[in-house]
Amino acid sequence: MKKLITLLGALAVTASASSTVIACGNPGDTGGNGGGNENLPDKKFELEKTSIDIDTVNPGYINITNYDVLNSNSMPSEFEISDPEALQVTVSSIDKALIIAPLTNETINGIKVTVKSKIHSVTLTVNVKKADKQDQMKLSEKEIIMNTSKEARIKITNFDYLVPEAKPNNEFEFSESNYATAEYDDSNHDIVIKSLSKEISDLKLTIKTNNKKDVTISINIKAEVIDLSQGEYIKNIIAGNMDEYGNIDSSIAVGDKGFQITEKSVLTSFNVMNGVNISADDVVIESEEGSGDNGIGATYYISSNGNSENIIGEIELTLNQGIDPNEYFRNKNLGEIRLFEGAFNKLNEVLNSKDVISLGAMVFEVVGDRNKQLEYVKANFVKNMGAAGQAIMKNAVTTATTFQITNMPDLGGIFVKDQNIEFTFKFVKEDRITFYEGLPENKMINIEPGSSYETDRTPEGQIALKTYVYNSLNSNFKEKITLDHFLRFSKVLYDQQWVKSIDWLGFPTFYEGTYTKIDILPGSPLLYGHDGAAYIGYINNPGGLAGASGGGNLEKYEESGSLDIKYTAGMGAFTTTGSMSGNFYQGHPVINVYDYETSVGTINPIDDIEMYVGDSKTIDISGTNLEYKDIEVISNTNFVTAQIEDKKLKLTSNEVGNGNVTLAVKDKSNNKIDLKINVIAKPIINTELNNFTLTKTEATKTISFEIENLRDSDKITVESSNTKSSTVSEITKNDIMQYQFDVVYVNAPFLNSNSTISIKVNGTEIKSFVVTSSNK
Repeated sequence: MKKLITLLGALAVTASASSTVIACGNPGDTGGNGGGNENLPDKKFELEKTSIDIDTVNPGYINITNYDVLNSNSMPSEFEISDPEALQVTVSSIDKALIIAPLTNETINGIKVTVKSKIHSVTLTVNVKKADKQDQMKLSEKEIIMNTSKEARIKITNFDYLVPEAKPNNEFEFSESNYATAEYDDSNHDIVIKSLSKEISDLKLTIKTNNKKDVTISINIKAEVIDLSQGEYIKNIIAGNMDEYGNIDSSIAVGDKGFQITEKSVLTSFNVMNGVNISADDVVIESEEGSGDNGIGATYYISSNGNSENIIGEIELTLNQGIDPNEYFRNKNLGEIRLFEGAFNKLNEVLNSKDVISLGAMVFEVVGDRNKQLEYVKANFVKNMGAAGQAIMKNAVTTATTFQITNMPDLGGIFVKDQNIEFTFKFVKEDRITFYEGLPENKMINIEPGSSYETDRTPEGQIALKTYVYNSLNSNFKEKITLDHFLRFSKVLYDQQWVKSIDWLGFPTFYEGTYTKIDILPGSPLLYGHDGAAYIGYINNPGGLAGASGGGNLEKYEESGSLDIKYTAGMGAFTTTGSMSGNFYQGHPVINVYDYETSVGTINPIDDIEMYVGDSKTIDISGTNLEYKDIEVISNTNFVTAQIEDKKLKLTSNEVGNGNVTLAVKDKSNNKIDLKINVIAKPIINTELNNFTLTKTEATKTISFEIENLRDSDKITVESSNTKSSTVSEITKNDIMQYQFDVVYVNAPFLNSNSTISIKVNGTEIKSFVVTSSNK
């Protein structure tokens, strides 16, 4: 969610570095963490049990059985943990329970947790078991029945236990097209199926995974006529300026002059807030002339177009007024939120310091990603120096597993007043790849002046530019991030100012002129990204002028005292005037307009390459005038793939073959070199060679084996990794044309010693086994 954090107010929290965790929040709140109904008498809290077994993946819950009759003195508010790096304990007002979240990845038994209120305490015993990983997903249902124009969800029941390659990769395959769509909700771990307007029996949907252990389900879609005048639908919805591609223009606040509402936004919001999938082809959308005040309270009608077989009736909607926030924030389970390693390892300390506001800002970023409709009111949060944002953070309570907003601002009547919302999530250690790591060595991507990448700013042009950028990134990045994922979590920013400091994050002088930048949006479970305003203002506030926001600073929890450049680069630069407009100059200034017609570069010759099938080779490319140049890779072969990464040529062989790969400098010289590549079958030893033991009495063993794909010119050798344990003879051929050699015992000084015996062809190991020499 872009810039929604702008100028949020500071949240005052008492700092503590001990193993005692104090529930943080506004003590005057009722029903929240650390606060109960003050009209009730003091009473000892009661827990359903005093011991619990959990694993290293999922939190455990212990109900507070008399939660509803506890005042603030009686409510659990402090937790002393014998191993504070293993657990985090919080209170959930929604679950009316203690939430015990694992922080360790190892088995630990007998952890003691003393739960305290101001008048009472109870000691718990927590046992944590290391979770076993699974390699195939399990679904809550293998067959579903749903009606036309509806949404259905199937839960991945073992998601938290899956190895990464067994999780959905966002590729779905239907046995027949034009009956339904599917997508993966990575926060709720659901497969979301949206039926279209036609019925069908036994429609097969295959959910793809990277380890090829795909899962197939059956879908039966039954025809239903939806009567818009009869259903219990949410009628107070959000809407605004959404284009045909689903992009929301949030530059004008709801209620300000010039605010626009599109039919696309009305139908999309109605579908999202009501869990239906009505097609624009089936309905007519009309507005009541003169209704509303620049979008607030506007009256719209959705009605059947008269030709639809699925939709009848009409419904009246009120836009941007009286919306229930709990209906508006449809996705309250935010899933996993990544924390920098230092802050994650010291989570208890962060939660009990003023830096807890940094955690709240990180959570609020993800709230925006999981609830796209929040984009409509982005400008409303920035108005009046961010008063609405200040109100949210002032009343927000962030724990290890929950983010509570109390007394949600109504934004001038858009929302129902004084509503409370609680979001749940799980903090995990930051492990995502960064855009910075995927860039070429010079951190620039060249485009030609006057090309469509520079001039076409339409939605199609932006997709084309982002696709070009993605294709220019290295293979390590593309192995982890698909093009679709990159398109979803990136944005093109045109005409942007930037500070060109060494690490992209200093504040010396603003260069004159503007840049086109790629901004990585927050919310991805795979690709690192933050909102620039949230990062500079609240997550990693550098102090100085930026310190006026009252934000926290997380880098001080790192062992080195600072974050790696890959986490800081491109996250925005702060100026006072910029902050007033919500502009933190965020994004990566990597687009370089380069005129190839005025430069000449050459590549030095490269020796011919021979490699085995399935192997990869990386070759340095040297030459003159190659800085900031693109080298085009031309290959007409199907047996090897070739690409440039950080001034190196990476070759990956697929099958036996030989041919040329051409490297061409993309400038007026048109300098080219041809590289001859020969891919051969890898020698294979099919004979089973097992580990064994040599002793003083059985001191020699002869090893015989057969080898395939060996050429006359190939040299076969054998080596021992530890000649103080055993030695090997030279390889010879026996009478039946098998290769053989002897392994000989050495009287080692230890009771037992090992050596690895490696058989190599042309210096490359193709088989190995372990020999133990025993002095017993």
